[in-house]
Amino acid sequence: MKDRLSKLTVASGILGLVLLFGVMLSGAAYPSLVFRIGAPLGLLFVFLSVGLLGLRYLRDICEAVREKQWMLAVALVMMLLVVGVLMLI
Repeated sequence: MKDRLSKLTVASGILGLVLLFGVMLSGAAYPSLVFRIGAPLGLLFVFLSVGLLGLRYLRDICEAVREKQWMLAVALVMMLLVVGVLMLI
């Protein structure tokens, strides 16, 4: 891993997925306390991971521009645009 942000991104995503899979494997449904606490927490950690991943890409773009690595910066911007368009679909 590159730094703390990368480790935090991966840890948050894994924790969110583990919580969601735990809720699914338990077979809990709406009135259950396991579902009412586990599902929102799992989703929160997964979406936090996605947000941190976006911040990491933004930081990588800034570093590439600062170091005048134009091709890397353009590739990262194009990747973010593709992801943004896919989210709109």
